[in-house]
Amino acid sequence: QISEVRYKDNNSLVEKYWYDSEGRRIKKENSAGELTYYINKYFEIENGTVTTYFFRDDERVAKQSVNGTDWYLPDHLGSTNLLVNENGSEVERSEYFPYGQVQSGGSEKYGFTGQENDANTELMYYGARYYSPEYRIFIQPDTMLPSLYNPQALNRYSYTLNNPVKYTDPSGHYVESALDIAFIAYDINQIMSGDANAWDYLSLGADLVCLALPVATGGGLGVRAVEQGVKQADNVGDLFKWLDTALDVNKADNTVDVTTLTKTTSGATKLDQNVPEKAYEIAKTVKENNGKAPTGYKGGRQYNNDGRNNGQVLPDNTQYKEYDINPYVSGNNRGPERIVVGDDGSVWYTNDHYQTFTQIE
Repeated sequence: QISEVRYKDNNSLVEKYWYDSEGRRIKKENSAGELTYYINKYFEIENGTVTTYFFRDDERVAKQSVNGTDWYLPDHLGSTNLLVNENGSEVERSEYFPYGQVQSGGSEKYGFTGQENDANTELMYYGARYYSPEYRIFIQPDTMLPSLYNPQALNRYSYTLNNPVKYTDPSGHYVESALDIAFIAYDINQIMSGDANAWDYLSLGADLVCLALPVATGGGLGVRAVEQGVKQADNVGDLFKWLDTALDVNKADNTVDVTTLTKTTSGATKLDQNVPEKAYEIAKTVKENNGKAPTGYKGGRQYNNDGRNNGQVLPDNTQYKEYDINPYVSGNNRGPERIVVGDDGSVWYTNDHYQTFTQIE
């Protein structure tokens, strides 16, 4: 982590930083000697003034200080587009260029993708690394090994696979596709509403495929556009009969086998498209580190394969260790996602805290 930033010409201090044992920033000092203390993610003391932040899961929704309470209204990337006060009046409206440079507004420090902008250095703090919107890169290489199967990931300084309109990188280690997740949530809502037709299942499949492709997004929108063009075709009925069989739609429960759906539409080879990419990356890093958890992550403890709380029991005659797949943040719930790695090389993913598993290796 960066400990301080100085001017090149006279070596005078711009900012200085302190971190805890988990690599999280806990203190900042500027050239005037003014201090900012970070107490978990909920409280900040900046030059003696306390600000309290409120969250919904990991999304910052409001802040409260001596000036009152303001509410954050973000875009699909989590960037603060509008800040309003407790009366609903506009405090500030901000717009950004694709890589995060401020186009208008921008005085709120939690702006682009909801990350903190250090105004004195013009760098943004992303947890594991610092990012420069001006140069459009992280100023430190990623300490996590990139995916060799994605050429855009081979540059360890690049930001969000060079696709900032689709992806975010809240931890500084892994990209997340906020836009595709929003499309998928819409598709699932349509299916669960009870009014779904085969086009809705096709849209979900297309959006799942786009989630895995760095250059594509909004596949479901394309499917719905096709729907309007072919609704009157003579063979649409036969097409939907085939889809009902191929996708194994359970109309009674309004559910769909998403793995079958994704394999039908993309020919995917992964065991389960519901497993996030970060699970594979953590498993890879753990194996390369001889069982040690990545920096900033919890893991490495023995997993007792005893089926407690009626959970799934993994194959016997193997010793297992468990690992988080999300960075550890003090004060935050670690969530239900884990991977379990066996000494036989097997890797299992769970998204419900060991109740059920999906084998990914």
